Amino acid sequence: MELKSHYGTIVVGAGPAGVLASVYASAYGDVLLVESMSLPREKSCGGMLNEYSQAFLNSVSKLPAELVCEPEWINFRYFNWDMQVKKPTKLRFMNVDRVKFDDWLMSMLPSNVTVLGQTRFCGCTQDEQGVDVTLKSSAVAGAQEHSVRCDFLVGADGPRSSVRRCLPVSQLSLYKTLQEFVPASGMEPYFDCLYSRKIGDNYGYGYTIPKDGMCIIGSVFFPGSKNCLEAHEKAVDEFRSYYGYGSQQLRRREAWTAVKVNSTKDIVGGHGRVLLAGEAGGIMSPSSGEGISFAMNSGKLAGLAIATQGKHRGDGTEVLEAYRASLKPIKGNIRRRLLYFPLLNSHFGKVLGSVAPNFVVDKVAHQI
Repeated sequence: MELKSHYGTIVVGAGPAGVLASVYASAYGDVLLVESMSLPREKSCGGMLNEYSQAFLNSVSKLPAELVCEPEWINFRYFNWDMQVKKPTKLRFMNVDRVKFDDWLMSMLPSNVTVLGQTRFCGCTQDEQGVDVTLKSSAVAGAQEHSVRCDFLVGADGPRSSVRRCLPVSQLSLYKTLQEFVPASGMEPYFDCLYSRKIGDNYGYGYTIPKDGMCIIGSVFFPGSKNCLEAHEKAVDEFRSYYGYGSQQLRRREAWTAVKVNSTKDIVGGHGRVLLAGEAGGIMSPSSGEGISFAMNSGKLAGLAIATQGKHRGDGTEVLEAYRASLKPIKGNIRRRLLYFPLLNSHFGKVLGSVAPNFVVDKVAHQI
């Protein structure tokens, strides 16, 4: 295909934040949505929709049954492995196939949104009238690099955002994550958060998710951690006795990064005519690591700001100011979660959670 020389909005990243930004920004004008991966894309993710994601999606469209995995509903459970204490809660998640979920979201895109996979964002410059974006794509005829002009640019390209790195704003610290899929039958319908000091000082926590006869087992490591693969394999061996997967059954292993929100200063709406949504904007839960609901919400708000304020045709400050104002409730939500985080992340907090009554653990789980 051939690119136009100008779009109303260019969105970088075809995850939930980018898709929702594209949907709402399309009311302003033509949108170009680019994604560095092949589409439909695969992202390392547990594929768990919390109650906020469910409510958001119910207001938009009914989730197709073919996206839902077995078991359909999974409850959160805190599992202190060292003390062998399990604390189930009533916090319930919908279990979905993340690849199919992202692909379904893209089916919502209006006809004036052009989608390009295998297209990398290389850089941008902006002035008062617009943004010049450099893209490198294997899906477009002609030269490998293309310069495209837009009125507004939305960076929704995740924790290692290339768009954010082009802006004069603070950069983000990152957790390292590893997860793998192994066959395991008869697992309990729980999304387990595993704590164990046996794995090592850099080991943040582990998690397991039953999904269509498989066990997703993941490990999250603090920024700057070394020997993560070795520690992850140690965790996999340690937890095998409980979850019942075999020693030679690895089906797929994935590595990724996730934003570590240290303060609300990490939450950046953007700069000039460039907006940041989802993890690219530092917008995710610091206490639970949940990001899908924050991504969809912030993507929608970024698109709405462009659709409602872009028509002023000024220097773009109206759009950014409107977006920043709409992020205030999200920022307050994250600020509240940051108050919990030092205790929840400490050894004392983990032990306290193990001895607290179940109803207390349940209430805290709903808050974080």
